[in-house]
Amino acid sequence: MLTCREVSEQATRLLDGDIGPVERLRLQAHLAACRHCARYMDQLAHTVAVLPAAASAPPEPETEARIMAALAVAANARTAPVVATAPAGTVRPILHGLVEALLIGLAGLLAWEAFARGIAPFWLGFALDPTTLINAALDIWGPGAFVVHLCVGVLLFPVGFLLIVRPLARMLAPHLPWWGVGTLYGTALWVLAGTLVAHWMGGMPAFFGFGAVAWASLIGHAALGLSMAGAEHYRSATA
Repeated sequence: MLTCREVSEQATRLLDGDIGPVERLRLQAHLAACRHCARYMDQLAHTVAVLPAAASAPPEPETEARIMAALAVAANARTAPVVATAPAGTVRPILHGLVEALLIGLAGLLAWEAFARGIAPFWLGFALDPTTLINAALDIWGPGAFVVHLCVGVLLFPVGFLLIVRPLARMLAPHLPWWGVGTLYGTALWVLAGTLVAHWMGGMPAFFGFGAVAWASLIGHAALGLSMAGAEHYRSATA
């Protein structure tokens, strides 16, 4: 992962669009994990948007005051990533991102469990249990299957959301609301579960034969994605 100093040095290139797709993804991954750098980028973008108006004509006192305030805020925000250039500067964003991933992963897992064990039985007559799929696909049984389910839910899914899905959404569909991103992510997880895991790895019919289990699984995965996106959106709004 890039360091905070490297992000601050490449910030203007990102805003100007003078950056390759790989570098852009690396920057987006760091911004997803480091709220200090994300705040700095927001303030820098605001400053860049304000300056052209000031350059076209002598600024009014009120306009000049707003520009100076924006510059001051951007300068203050920049100190956070620049200060974090010691070896701990690389560890800190990673730890922060890991904690964030665990929290939103827990939100998604709770949403899945609430639906799979609390609502699905009224529809299917039994609970949706991912360990059954783990048994068939990975040949892991007992407590081991539950550990795999837990690790996937609280770590793998949220890390995929934070480091891949959210940066891609910001790049390709910046106006898509958080709930749209969450729903699409949950649907993508359902597709992976119904094809890669169930069919190709587990030998089951694709999408569980498109029976009631398939549609219940779709709702459960959508609830999981929505909960993770909602938790991340709330964290960003209150940071």
